[in-house]
Amino acid sequence: MDAIIIDLRDRLAQSLPAPQPQDRGALVRATRNALGLTTEEFAVVLGEQIGWEVWPGHIKAWESGSARVIKEVAEACHRLAVNIKPPADGRTPVEHLAALRRVLIDADNQLGSAAVVPVAESQVAVIGHLLDGQDGGDRRALLTLQAQFAEFAGWLRQDGCDFEQAQYWLDRSLEWAHMAGEQDLATYILLRKSQLAGDMGQAADAADLAEAAARMAVPRSRIGATAPCFGAHGYALAGQHSAAERAIDRALNLEADADDGSSWAIWLDPSYIKMQHARCLSALGQHSRAAAVFGDAIGDIGGSYRRDCGVYLARQALAYARACEPEQAVAAGMRTLDVAGNAQSGRVTAELGNVRIALARWQRLPDVARFHEALTDVIPA
Repeated sequence: MDAIIIDLRDRLAQSLPAPQPQDRGALVRATRNALGLTTEEFAVVLGEQIGWEVWPGHIKAWESGSARVIKEVAEACHRLAVNIKPPADGRTPVEHLAALRRVLIDADNQLGSAAVVPVAESQVAVIGHLLDGQDGGDRRALLTLQAQFAEFAGWLRQDGCDFEQAQYWLDRSLEWAHMAGEQDLATYILLRKSQLAGDMGQAADAADLAEAAARMAVPRSRIGATAPCFGAHGYALAGQHSAAERAIDRALNLEADADDGSSWAIWLDPSYIKMQHARCLSALGQHSRAAAVFGDAIGDIGGSYRRDCGVYLARQALAYARACEPEQAVAAGMRTLDVAGNAQSGRVTAELGNVRIALARWQRLPDVARFHEALTDVIPA
């Protein structure tokens, strides 16, 4: 630890622009995480930087936002972020942060977005500070990673049904992807913007963005095969049944022929396309058929997608309720609580809330009453 402190003290002479107040709490947390230090260790390092004693309680208060981060602390964190040394295992900061992103993606799949979003957004801040003074290939690598983290932050906000923040992060991600010259990533973000537009009920935007992504996609790519899925949802929201069905058929044909070796849209498979088909059917008012298609696809979902399975079960429950099949709706709803009741996911909560509303007319049925009682642990009445 002494060696780290001495090395950091030697770098104090650098003159760097101060972080803005709204970024300071995230910067404290992100700098500590990037250095791989505990709260106690970071308090020692930061105290050496600013010349007065820092306690672990200070760090916790700054990171949580319960105490204001003064300018001197923010500037010290900024200097530390810019001068982060490669981890002891030999990985570069870019490799270290890329590995962290993969860990966070796994955590999101298992736990839902609420537990992950603060960490993901803080990494965007620290990468922004790492960019200072970088050029050439190193700068492009950091811009690419920043775009990837911003896209992920957009997804986390989308899962939390915070659509305004999701749009903000996807817009920033698209900007950074273009700056980095990452055409595939930029195309994937257009695809994600189409998906978000569909979640927001914006039919025309969902279809137009999907078509744009399809035009930009590399032939035989998974991105190109995914685009018709999200375009189909846009068509369904607009009541265009034939166009939606054609888009789903196209997605199935393209997925079977996809072979680009890309890491984007790796989750695309026939079961995912079935899920999108079922969602289109729900939007078109074909609720019985939608529930059946949801059922066909849910059994094919891997165990690593626990939260997503909960979303699809909740959507199946809603389809059953709207098809006037309350017993089936309750069964699917109870499975949702078993699978993803503890997942901190706004999508799960929102869909279950819709199920409760759709079942209101059958609230005197014993099964429905039991479901409503179980649901109060997730969504207060």
